[in-house]
Amino acid sequence: MKHLTKTALNRPVAVIVILAGLILFSIVSISGMPLKLMPDINFPVMVVYATYPGASPEEVDENVMEKILDACSNISGLKKTQTMSYENYGVLVMQFNYGTDTSKAHDDVRSRLETIANDLPEKTDDPTILEVEMDAFDDMTLSVSTESKDLDLLNLINQKLEPQLRRAAALADISITGGDEKYISIQLIPEYASQYGISPSSVVAAITAVNYSIPAGSVAYGDQKLNMETEVRFDDIEKLRQVPITTARGSVIHLYDVCNIDYAIKGKTSLSRYDGGEDISIGLKKRQSSTSVTLSRQIKGILDEFSKSYPDVNVRIINDSADEILAMLKSVVKTLILGVVVAMAVIFLFFGDIKGSLIVGSTMPVSLLCALVCMYFAGISLNVISMNALVISIGMITDNAVVVIELCFKKRADGLEYKDAAYEGTKVVINSVVASTITTVVVYLPLALLNGLSGQFFKQLGFTIVFVLLASLFSATTLVPMFFSLYKPKERKNNPMSVVLEKLSVKYSRFLTWILNKSVLVIIVSAVMLVISVLMATGLRSELIAATDEGIAQMDVTFRPGLSLETIDETVVSLEQFVESSGLCDDYSISISEASSSATVVAYISDDAGLTTAEVVDMWNENMRDFSPVCDITVSAGSTTGMSSFNMGGSEEFDISADDLPSLRSASRQITDILESTPGIISVTSSVEGGGAGIKISVNPEMAQANGFSASMVSQLIYLNMTGTDAGEVTIDNNTYELKVEYPKDYYKSLDDVRTMTFMNPQGV
Repeated sequence: MKHLTKTALNRPVAVIVILAGLILFSIVSISGMPLKLMPDINFPVMVVYATYPGASPEEVDENVMEKILDACSNISGLKKTQTMSYENYGVLVMQFNYGTDTSKAHDDVRSRLETIANDLPEKTDDPTILEVEMDAFDDMTLSVSTESKDLDLLNLINQKLEPQLRRAAALADISITGGDEKYISIQLIPEYASQYGISPSSVVAAITAVNYSIPAGSVAYGDQKLNMETEVRFDDIEKLRQVPITTARGSVIHLYDVCNIDYAIKGKTSLSRYDGGEDISIGLKKRQSSTSVTLSRQIKGILDEFSKSYPDVNVRIINDSADEILAMLKSVVKTLILGVVVAMAVIFLFFGDIKGSLIVGSTMPVSLLCALVCMYFAGISLNVISMNALVISIGMITDNAVVVIELCFKKRADGLEYKDAAYEGTKVVINSVVASTITTVVVYLPLALLNGLSGQFFKQLGFTIVFVLLASLFSATTLVPMFFSLYKPKERKNNPMSVVLEKLSVKYSRFLTWILNKSVLVIIVSAVMLVISVLMATGLRSELIAATDEGIAQMDVTFRPGLSLETIDETVVSLEQFVESSGLCDDYSISISEASSSATVVAYISDDAGLTTAEVVDMWNENMRDFSPVCDITVSAGSTTGMSSFNMGGSEEFDISADDLPSLRSASRQITDILESTPGIISVTSSVEGGGAGIKISVNPEMAQANGFSASMVSQLIYLNMTGTDAGEVTIDNNTYELKVEYPKDYYKSLDDVRTMTFMNPQGV
């Protein structure tokens, strides 16, 4: 270190050039560092999601989830599993030990699921494997609406807006909720279909026979070899009506003879509204390698172009996590700058010389720039953790510089020239400065070496502080002596703080003289203070990350399984009216999913509401206790960045086990009743679903076989008659529409209608 000091004193120009290079490197580093709210956090948790349409929770659990659980129960590194079965779908949550290779675990889960694929019911969709990440939340949410009655908004979004949005390099996934989806309904006329012996399957076969495109080899054309294909396509509904169909008696008729063909709107399974008006909600997620800020910039540019092309379409950004990230980072930057300014002001008060203060103060920006370059090469992003680490380091940066310049002043007072005083003063304290820095580094180094979830949060904090401390050591032993010899500062004995310090030293010496004779009193007071501190510490709240108030209140609504979308919407409309009449919100949005029997209401609290988000959440939870008998409503603080998932307030979760499902439900009801009657508990929810009412149809295999069917064929025909049959798709006016063969709406409305359902066997009978 002494050689570094001597080199800096003898070659100041080289040091200045190095500083210029440092500034250039730091500019490049800062521009290349991603802006994030938090470091990348990876949880060793995977979720397997499996759908079984039309199945009750018991059937999902017995026929799907138990088989998936058995297949995945002995995967290496697996710590804990939990299955949840609902109507139509089930979820398996797998928690692995920290340090488990999640990529390998993902492959293991995938291979296990492939081995049981043939054991699952035919209607079960392929299970989906999801890895739990902080980035699982939408980074942006768009609300799209229009006042034009003739505009097919959902089709416009699917065909025009979505492809444009996918041009954004930072975009990973798009989810679209709400809207009316058009399709072409080929609606059987039951009387005519029965007269001609036409079934839905024969209509589908007739359409697919004349709506295709298949390769037809290749042919030489001049000096080229061209591929050929044969196709039959329909570009309008009229041509579709002319499709020929062969009847059971062998005659040929046209599709319009037995079907009504026209555009129709698919039955809604989800709804989305913004401020009470119908809209289509679009959720956008960033790529893992990108940032929310980059995604926001790219999407806003695309939306500007789209708005110019389609002025009748209103696209609003109702949620952008980049705004919150930038606001938080700007706040930290302001704190950082303020800390540097205040630190330099304090140094001036003690030194009384502007040159000396600037020399010590120069180590702060230089050390911070060095740390930023190191952070860039270490792959550390600019986030709240790393930026706050820089703020914490400000006070420690100047410690070494103050010690060095103080000794330089002392050597100068002994009569040495500035250059000699700088070298000799630094040489005297260099070992102490190095030892002090290493001691502090050793304190923070364990943070950089932490494992598990804590390590993912605080590793960057530890590394950043270590980088700053090491940079401050080199700054104090090179820049401070060099600037001291160049600018020749003079220490003022009568500096602004000298009078104050002299008075304090006199009073402190008197107090110290008195207290040295009261050793017993000192021990008693120290013990009392220790006990009081411990008692106060036990009352402190513990949470992973301090809660942030973003002014968002979110209602999660869970309905009884089996309720129709209209019934769910009635309750949600009442919730919208409650939110609007509260006078606390500027805007609000809702989303409803019939498949999961759930809804979400997000309210954006106004700045002049006069209440914090936590106060609004507590008040609304009280109001929601008996709001509706058909659902459970939980209100929590929302977040544009997903941070609310770490701050669940005073929520507690208990696991209950029993030998059978009825006993489990009974125990759950008893515990729920006890908790609801306990003072201080706002809301209680249970994951045990009662299950919606259902009807089971028993098929007689012998009777089915006698009539030319198999039992499974009868079940399949019932399903197709009730839901319709897909018959491909057509493109009309550059818009793609699905073809669906179906019976008239409500043709099989009642149970008696289902009992009279007829089928046509392969022999046409």
